[in-house]
Amino acid sequence: MFCINCGAENRDRAKFCQKCGKELLKRTLVKKVIDEVEVVDQKIAPYPYVISTTKLIVLSIATFGLYEIYWFYRQCKSTNFLLGIKRGKFTLLLDALFAGFTAFPLFKHISTIVSENDKENKIRPDLLATLFLIFNICIKASGFFILGQVVILVFVQKALNKYWEKRFDDKLVKSKFGTGDIVLTVIGAMLYALAFYGSVGNTNGESFKDLYRQNFVKACIEGDSTKVSYCTCVANYMTSNYSETELTRFDTEYESSGSLPKEIMAASTACISLLNQ
Repeated sequence: MFCINCGAENRDRAKFCQKCGKELLKRTLVKKVIDEVEVVDQKIAPYPYVISTTKLIVLSIATFGLYEIYWFYRQCKSTNFLLGIKRGKFTLLLDALFAGFTAFPLFKHISTIVSENDKENKIRPDLLATLFLIFNICIKASGFFILGQVVILVFVQKALNKYWEKRFDDKLVKSKFGTGDIVLTVIGAMLYALAFYGSVGNTNGESFKDLYRQNFVKACIEGDSTKVSYCTCVANYMTSNYSETELTRFDTEYESSGSLPKEIMAASTACISLLNQ
C-alpha cells in the first residue's frame, strides 16, 4: 500500500504511513469493485479515462486548450475513486477549472497509483506540475495556446494508459474518436484557418498600402524635391482613409479618364491647407 501524502510504500495492513505518519486510506472496497467488473470503461467505476496521445493532442489544439478541463475532470474522478477520496462533481469541476494549481496533487496521486504495481512506470509530479503551472500562466498572460501544456499531459497519459492496460487487459474499453470529437476537430480547424486567413489578409493589405504610398509619392514628385512634403501628405491621407479596393478603383478611373478622381482632389486640398498653416 502506498501513502497518498508522501508516496512511501507501506505494509498492506498498516494503518499509518511509516514515513510521514498520515493515516492510510482503506482501499479494500475499491479493489473488490474493480475485480468484480467484466468490462471497464470511463462510465463505470473505477472510471478509467484511457485515450491515445494523438486524441489528446488533436482535441487540445482543436479546442484551444479547453479540452484539458475535461481531461482533468476525468482523471481527478478516476484517481479519487482509486484512492478512496470522496469528492463531489462540483469540487471536481473546480479542480479542473483551476488545473494550473491543482495539477500537483493530481499528478502526485497518479504517480502513486501507476507505480504501485510497476516500479518502472513513474512520472515526476513536482517537475511536471511546475512546468504545467508556468505554461498555464503564460497562456493567461499572452492569450495564446501553448503546446507545452499538451506535452506534459501526454507524459501523464502514457503512464496512465500503461497502468490501466496492465491492470485490466481485455476488460478495458478505450475512449476512441467519436462523432463529437470529430465535430470539435473540424470546428477548431475552421477557426484556425479563419485566423490564418485574416492574418495573411491583413499583412497583404498593409503591404499593398505601403507600395501604393511609395508609388504615389514617386509619381507625384516628378523630380521636384520641393513637393516631397505635399506628395507624402496626400499619399498618407489616401491610404489612411480608403481601403485597398477603393485605392485600386481610383487608379483605374485615373488611367481610363486621365483626370484625377475627386477623392484625390479632396486629399490634395486638405494637404495644401494643412501645409499652409
